Amino acid sequence: MANVKNSITSSHPIFRDQLVTVADLEILKTELLIAFRRILAETTPQSQKKWLKTHQARKFLECSAGTLLTLRQNGTLAFTKVGGTIFYSSEEIEKLLSSRIQLHSKQKLQRIVTAKKT
Repeated sequence: MANVKNSITSSHPIFRDQLVTVADLEILKTELLIAFRRILAETTPQSQKKWLKTHQARKFLECSAGTLLTLRQNGTLAFTKVGGTIFYSSEEIEKLLSSRIQLHSKQKLQRIVTAKKT
């Protein structure tokens, strides 16, 4: 009998008159699912949505509806309104958060410099 190499799972020889059991099929299924999940995780971009609705922006910023309204009204956070739905750009929210971090860092640095001068 000729040995046939199984290139998918193992290097054990498989004979042509060898039976495949249900357990073997379960193992194959599990291995395939693991391989598919790994491939999907590697190829699927982990990016977020480009446009967020109000409740999604609130969750992302962890703020109240009133705070989000204030940010929108005073021009701190840009938005787009389509019909009755307000959308916020996730990029703009990221920029807002980044600019606030830098602003606070600059303010702390100014306080330190001012305190050392006096």
